[in-house]
Amino acid sequence: MEKGGKIPKHKHPWEHEILILRGRGRISIGEKDYEVKEGDAIFIPPDFPHSYEAYEEVMFLCMIPNKGVPPELR
Repeated sequence: MEKGGKIPKHKHPWEHEILILRGRGRISIGEKDYEVKEGDAIFIPPDFPHSYEAYEEVMFLCMIPNKGVPPELR
């Protein structure tokens, strides 16, 4: 994500895990905000509203297990 980039609040029926590789930002999960930086790992449960904001350029991995994801979206 570029500096200042945002992903608006959304949710979906599958979990995912985020690993921050570079940069700093904020991830909101439900009603809580988390400041994140390089090396942080975040678990986002299924059906929880979440959003992202990059304070500086952020590179991250988003890992989504196949379990729970509809076959047409795999």
